[in-house]
Amino acid sequence: MYLWKVNDLKKELIENKMTELDKFKYLFFTAMMYSLVYMLNCFYPVEVTTTFSKVTGVIDFIIDFIAIIVIFKINGGRNGKEFLARYTSLHCVFGIRLLVWFIFYFLFVIIASIFISSTMNLNNTDQIQDNLFYAGLNVISIIYYWKIANCIKYIRKEELKSEA
Repeated sequence: MYLWKVNDLKKELIENKMTELDKFKYLFFTAMMYSLVYMLNCFYPVEVTTTFSKVTGVIDFIIDFIAIIVIFKINGGRNGKEFLARYTSLHCVFGIRLLVWFIFYFLFVIIASIFISSTMNLNNTDQIQDNLFYAGLNVISIIYYWKIANCIKYIRKEELKSEA
């Protein structure tokens, strides 16, 4: 099981060496990451939701919906192979990378909002942080799915080469 090395994971997926236990591990680990995020949200809920946060939430849902369909088609659609193994394992590895990247993103949002509110003499730093955070989530989602799509596209290309 690879938690960081995407190239090694891609090689394993191309060679179709992933066992059912490996597939289970990736699914289990991904489910635990989602559960952890949900649990943290329960302990540290967002106090105020704004129209902006709701709109970006809907946009993120649409991005997720479209991205999974597009990635399924990139994998070959109905004629593709091992979509769930490929998607789940890449989703897990990129999810771990995303969690690490979020640390830097949170720091950026905090520093940027303090800078913006101090240079513009604004008192609502929290609102600026929220807007920067939610706007960035949509961009991050697009990059995240783009990375998964590129990996699956590469795997599919290599798969078709070996079949020819």
